[in-house]
Amino acid sequence: MIMKKYFAGWKKYILTFVFAVFMLLCFAPQRIQAAITREVTQDGLKLSGSGTMDVQSGNAFSYYLGYQIPSEESMDYRVDDPYVLDPLRDASKYSVSISDPSVAKVTGITPGSGDSADVSVYFYKAGSADLIFKYGNQTKKISFTVSKTVITVASSISLKVGDTTMFSSYVFKTGGGSVTIKKVKSSNKKIVDAAGGFIIAKKPGTAKVSALVNGKRRTITVIVGKKSAPKPTLKQLQVKVTGYKYYPTSGKTYYRTKFTNKSKSTITKVKLKFTMIINEQMTRTKTFTVNIKPGKTKTLNLNIGKLISNPSNIKVKCLNLWYKR
Repeated sequence: MIMKKYFAGWKKYILTFVFAVFMLLCFAPQRIQAAITREVTQDGLKLSGSGTMDVQSGNAFSYYLGYQIPSEESMDYRVDDPYVLDPLRDASKYSVSISDPSVAKVTGITPGSGDSADVSVYFYKAGSADLIFKYGNQTKKISFTVSKTVITVASSISLKVGDTTMFSSYVFKTGGGSVTIKKVKSSNKKIVDAAGGFIIAKKPGTAKVSALVNGKRRTITVIVGKKSAPKPTLKQLQVKVTGYKYYPTSGKTYYRTKFTNKSKSTITKVKLKFTMIINEQMTRTKTFTVNIKPGKTKTLNLNIGKLISNPSNIKVKCLNLWYKR
């Protein structure tokens, strides 16, 4: 008896809850998704709003009607089935076409995951047209503009003797489509050789390298400079102490040092370690500015500091060097 009264008291609340759920399912509020309004109608779909998209010729994209994600080359769209409780839809009711088939082509329309349909479009050339989407007796048009694919080629490049590069490395494309490069040739093969799409710098000078880029002859001016000299090594700098001058009153001491630069670079500074005997063996390490040109010999009097007496058995070793090409 107690349980019966308990359920009788809650009966009106249970009925109210069930009725609320029923009303929610039958009269769900319309939902907005960007340019397309989604709501239940007799035909199952209401299309409204408009959108635009800018793409590049030669590119293929998937378009989702309904919401849009702008990017450099495309706008995406999706069409959603409005049925809240029944996501199944009749794919035969969907159709997509392009108002000007010379500009673009619909390559497919496929029911997507959940409650969407995916539309794939390929863009042929520059121009404007409409993407026409139909569902049942309703039509949605979205205008789009296909911009022309632009190909640019570098006007000039600089190389060093012995460098090798590709002509294609200096061809730049904005937009879709492919790039073909054929018949690469040089105006002066002694300076720059061109074979198989490669650009090969042979000796200093200037030459023009051209190629057919998508059927149009394009030219790059190639400036070839001398090959950079290799980094000099310690072995390429010969150093020898040929004499010294010691001043007893002040203790100042100068070592007459001979340098021979066998590298191809100018040596600007050196770090030297001197070993000598004054009663016992001792060392002095200092850095000097020398500026010795490639292949040249130079003798300098280097101030190594103050000593207490005349040195003997003087030896020198180069620990480090600085250079410029």
